[in-house]
Amino acid sequence: MCGRFALGINHDEYEARIERDYGRRFARWEGRDEFRPSYNVSPTSRAPVIRAAPAHVDESAPAAEFVQTMRWGVIPHWQKEMPAPGQTMHTINARCEAVEEGSSGLWNSLRGSKRCVIACEGFYEWLAKGKEKLPYFTKRKDGRMFLFAGLWDVVNFPGEPPLHTFTILTTNAAPSLTFLHTRMPVVLPTWEVADAWLDCRKGWTKEVRGLMKSWEGEVESYAVTKEVSKPGPSSPTFIQPISQRKDGIASFFAKQAVSKPAKFDTVSPSKPTTSTAATGPSSFKSAIAASEPETSSPPASSSQKRRAEVIDLDEEEDGDGADDRAGDAKGTKAKAPPAKKAKPTPTKAPEKGGGKGGGSKKDKGKITGFFKKAEA
Repeated sequence: MCGRFALGINHDEYEARIERDYGRRFARWEGRDEFRPSYNVSPTSRAPVIRAAPAHVDESAPAAEFVQTMRWGVIPHWQKEMPAPGQTMHTINARCEAVEEGSSGLWNSLRGSKRCVIACEGFYEWLAKGKEKLPYFTKRKDGRMFLFAGLWDVVNFPGEPPLHTFTILTTNAAPSLTFLHTRMPVVLPTWEVADAWLDCRKGWTKEVRGLMKSWEGEVESYAVTKEVSKPGPSSPTFIQPISQRKDGIASFFAKQAVSKPAKFDTVSPSKPTTSTAATGPSSFKSAIAASEPETSSPPASSSQKRRAEVIDLDEEEDGDGADDRAGDAKGTKAKAPPAKKAKPTPTKAPEKGGGKGGGSKKDKGKITGFFKKAEA
């Protein structure tokens, strides 16, 4: 299926991109002011749709095509009341198999005379990983806008202006996208194909049915922020790879590397220094500046935490540090291991006639006399 797509360019850029990518310009745009650019176009939003004017009498003349802003999610022309706000819409997509087989009365009534093209920058799909769903953005590798095949309808509610609505056709996913989902939008690869889809003068033909097939071109598909999962918010960062965003995983590791203190080699005073390019004042200041961490962003609110990035990095606190703090709080101290008992050193027995000092009074007198003579 296709539940979100990106069209964040303004009105003039939209027309310029169509002309640049497909060489097409349109004479008019009905409901131009009703379109609000968004990188998160969701069901019930209004977006520009390319359609053909009512069938001409002369089938040899080219069909007149123009742009009209419509509401995403077909409301059948027989509907009597406007769907309630928040009511689930099951008509944002139409399976091409059901359109081709004619098994749906609604699609049967539209496929022959109300075909349209939806141009966008790319679409979102969610990759299921266990209980988690990770958003991915897919775009054409050649940089062109996608052209999706669609159907449209118009309903008239009492006292209200006509309401034009559209749906996007889906088909089997291209082999390169099966890891994401089994379905994807029907892509019209060139304007010649899109022109054939828009031309409703011959109704529903075999040639038109053959246009609904899986995409065979090259695409780029990558993980993006979970913020796109909530309808409403819009930002150019929604279509940036999560690894390249300023608040993404690459930035996280870059900040970690910068925040580590610089290591300075110690130089022995006995050895002369060589290659002193890093020892000058300016180089030292540069090293200090490089070791300083960048300014961190303010803490995220609870709502922002719920809109976390694709890759969450959980930092666990060291258990040893927690134990140390607990010990300090209780005032406990580590016990030192018991000291070994020193062995008594044997002492020599005093000589005969010796006193407490280990010698006789006669010997002490001789020594004292010697120092007195030296002083004299």
